[in-house]
Amino acid sequence: MTKHEYRAIMVGIGQAMTVVKEGVGRVPIGHDGIRAWSTVTVAFWGERIELLIDAKNLYLQGFKNKANDWFIFKDIGAQGIVNPTGTIGYGTDYGALGLDRNGQIRLTRTDLGNALNTLYNYDKGKEQDTLKTPMWQCAVGLIEALRFRDVLHAVASEQAFDGSLLDWDRRTKDGDANVQVKLV
Repeated sequence: MTKHEYRAIMVGIGQAMTVVKEGVGRVPIGHDGIRAWSTVTVAFWGERIELLIDAKNLYLQGFKNKANDWFIFKDIGAQGIVNPTGTIGYGTDYGALGLDRNGQIRLTRTDLGNALNTLYNYDKGKEQDTLKTPMWQCAVGLIEALRFRDVLHAVASEQAFDGSLLDWDRRTKDGDANVQVKLV
């Protein structure tokens, strides 16, 4: 995916995760403490995939494949929001994917496109372990990039990095915007 396609995807996700409140402007959905989910359509390589995002904590919760089947994490309780065909046998915490948040999983725009393609083409008959890396790449490259400027910049500028280069300890009490990508 090109830099411009990636930026357009990120703008679209950002807009989908906010609402306009009169006299205030754009505020995040779920900001009022009410649990809310949002489905976001992401265009890539001429295809479109829908992602389910928990608006309260900006966590990726599931996806809809090319057959229009929803697959969601097993413990999100979003039935009724989407009608899932199946559950992903992991919990909602990304660590439940079996991947260390500092693990070495490569992430570039190309990797992100491949990850979206894997989710798009996933079906119930495939091994769920094939989702671990693509779910992590989408979670970090799309969702975490909304929160962390360094992640957004690294992916947008095609600076390959992996989870071991994310300095999660730079988070502050006021927010997560200070997470740093250590590039080599």
